[in-house]
Amino acid sequence: MELAALGARLRAAGLTARSVAAWAGTAHPPALRARLQAGLPTGAGPATSALGLLVGGQAVPIESLRRWSTGEPPLDEMLAAAGIIDVIDAQAHARVALLPLGAALIVCDRIDAVDDREQVPWPDDSSLHLAGAISPRRVTRWLDVGCGSAVAPLLHPRRADELLALDVNPRAVAYARLGAALSGRTELHTEVSDLVAAVPASWRGTTELVTFNAPMIAAGGAGAIWRSTPVDLLAALVAAAPPWLAPGGEVILHGSLPALVHALEPAGGERVLVRYTPASEADGFAVAWWRPQAAPRWSLVERLLRAARPHVEAADRPT
Repeated sequence: MELAALGARLRAAGLTARSVAAWAGTAHPPALRARLQAGLPTGAGPATSALGLLVGGQAVPIESLRRWSTGEPPLDEMLAAAGIIDVIDAQAHARVALLPLGAALIVCDRIDAVDDREQVPWPDDSSLHLAGAISPRRVTRWLDVGCGSAVAPLLHPRRADELLALDVNPRAVAYARLGAALSGRTELHTEVSDLVAAVPASWRGTTELVTFNAPMIAAGGAGAIWRSTPVDLLAALVAAAPPWLAPGGEVILHGSLPALVHALEPAGGERVLVRYTPASEADGFAVAWWRPQAAPRWSLVERLLRAARPHVEAADRPT
């Protein structure tokens, strides 16, 4: 089955950020997740049922899907063939959540999914900070490490000729691959990899952009992979990235400010950081732009978040 055609059909039927915002009051993934966990939006009609199924994880009658998107083959058959839903006694049950962001469909675990080791969470604000920090300048090769469901790559269509997204979590890689296919992103490829271990040798010295959203470490280091990785993982990526970079190549990182400072202070090159949490907080988080081959520079500035600009943007990069 052509997954790009299924994605286009879903968007045409109304699986869009605008429709989700009208249905739930917000399309911002962290806020949307909180609202759905507090209780699914109520209402009647095929659109409500379809969004309740695909976004909220609510079982719905097959007939509601067929009224929401008419045509052949029936939408429920296409979704079942893609492994997105199961059909039991004329009821559709979602296996995953589909979240519309920009022109993309992000695939992640349902909000009621078991919190197991391979959990693939909904995009959080850290994902959106990293994505916002990426400039629109086109590159030949982009390497996204620790991709999760590939939020940053999927939010930047036509950003790279070749885009490789890596994650140590096989479920995350499978979801990233499905999201890319549904979003019609033929240049985006995914592989299971511990940091850059699976990068083809041909990419050495040719990669213009490397991005990495460092995992959020939970107390005790237990639970899902994205909460239980080694505390020095960001420093390990900083050590591993330079051989893959083309001349003038850039690394964009998101993580805790102490971890970024620890990793980048001894790294050399141009290092500019934007801390976006108030100075009154003990640690806080930041986005860093690092060019190892550039003249030495260290810059750390603060950017207050506002309702109109809730995430770090490429324009915030100190010049």
